[in-house]
Formats: sequence, C-alpha cells, structure tokens
Amino acid sequence: MFRLMSLLARVLRYIARLLDQTARWSTHKGLESEHDAQIKKATTAHDMVSHPDEPYYAKQYLHWILPECEKRFPERDPMVLDIGCGQGRFALPMAKWAQHGKVIGVDYTPAAIRKANVYAFEQDIKNVEFHEDDALTFVQGLPGISFDVVLMNEIAIFMPTYREVIKEVYRVLRPGGLLFASFRSQYFNLLYSIRERDWESSRLVISSREGNWGGGTTWFSWHTPADVSQLLNTQGFTNINLRGIGVCSGIEGDPLAVFARPSQFSASEQEHLMEIECAVAEQYAACGRYILAIAERT
Repeated sequence: MFRLMSLLARVLRYIARLLDQTARWSTHKGLESEHDAQIKKATTAHDMVSHPDEPYYAKQYLHWILPECEKRFPERDPMVLDIGCGQGRFALPMAKWAQHGKVIGVDYTPAAIRKANVYAFEQDIKNVEFHEDDALTFVQGLPGISFDVVLMNEIAIFMPTYREVIKEVYRVLRPGGLLFASFRSQYFNLLYSIRERDWESSRLVISSREGNWGGGTTWFSWHTPADVSQLLNTQGFTNINLRGIGVCSGIEGDPLAVFARPSQFSASEQEHLMEIECAVAEQYAACGRYILAIAERT
C-alpha cells in the first residue's frame, strides 16, 4: 500500500508540473500575442513616412547611410534588404538611389505594407518589393550571401528575436556587405523613465537591457554603444562605427522634444539642427534617440 501511495504521489507531482508548465507556456504565448498586437497597433497608427517629425530623422539616417553605399557601390546596383521596413521610410529612398539595384522590404504589420506599396506606386518606384512576414522567418528563408546592404533600423527596440535576426543578416550579406542597424539608447529610456517618475523602470533600464519597460506587457530593448559593439562583434561584424540619431531633439513625447522638435522648426532651422546633430553624433552616440551602427561583414 505504501509503494502504491508513493507512486501515486509521484504521478500527481508529475501532473502538477505539467500543468504548471502548460500554464506558464499559455501565459507566455498570451503575453507574446498581446505584445505583437500592441506593436502592430502602434506601427499602424504611426506612419513613418508622413509623420511630421520622421522625415527629418530619415534624412539624418540617410546622411550616414547613402555616402557609405555610394562609396562601396558607385554603380548604384546593390541588393538591399530593409528589415522592419514599415511604410517604406528607408526602402523608398534607397530604391531611388539604387537605380540599377533592387530593394526588398519586410514588415509584419499588414497596414504598413499596404501603405508602402501605395507610396511606391505614387512615386513610380519599380525596383522595390514589399513582403508581409515575420522578420526572422523571412530572413531565415533567404539564400546566403545574397545581399549587399541590410537596413534594420528602429526595430530591435520591440523585436525579442533581434539577436537571431542579426545572426541571419550576417549569413545573407555578401563579404564586404554593410549593415545599418539602430538600437534604442539606454540614455533615452532613462530620461523618459525619470520624467515620468517611474523609478521601477529607471532601475530596470540601469540593471538590464530588455524587459517590460514602462510597466506594461510590451517588451522593449535598449543599449549603450558598448553593448551594440559587443553584439555585432560577437556575430562577426567588423569596422563598426556608431552614431547617435537625434542627440539634441525628439518627436512629440520624447524627453528632448522640449528643447527641439523638428516639425516645429522652419526649414532653415532644421538645417542648422541637422548640422549640429551630425557634428556631435559620434561623440555623443550614447545620447541619441537611437544608436546607429554601421558595420561590415568580412
């Protein structure tokens, strides 16, 4: 009888563990689905092409991206992959520049892809195509050594698989190919948390590099320049250069928007702001809204 009761107890403990694991898995999947829903809602509402502040930041990114591409690909014929392309903020100007090449954009937000196709049609850009898909799944399905340039800007912030995606990016880049990837800065999140008097999030930003920052269910990541360099070095990238994007300014709601919000500046004032931000972008890379990494696949 004792042996039977002991066996029954072990079975019950095993079932309890299974139920607990199932509950945790269900909770994880539920949070994952909620995270995806929140991100899709946000990226649908925030059009990166038409938002009043975003063209300024697109121009700032391109200030660093296009000269590097021009230097490496003077024939303007590279194969370009834009991961997390949204409404085509970078894919469209890159396609205009790469007159003899091709740009492929991927994003998992259906509304963003629809908008990107509309913008491409309106601008009569034919050397670009957009795909609605999960970034990791899409890149894993690409052949190796098939792209010259990969853009991955402002998506690691809410992409839990960004490390795996970067590993796949290295695989699909040709030797000498370029990666342009930007990461939310730790400094930005720290300023934001302090402004909101969110001390728990402030401590999270200091002690970690990812989590449910802001107290909600949405997952975020943030980095220092040293973090970014280490991440890319670990994946095999070399010649890593870092630049701060928006080290003195911000869009509505950003901490530094109180000093300078591009859409509230005249065209000439924007030019002055751009000149200043680009001049200090390397020195104050840690202080940008995002940290832009320019890296080479050896």
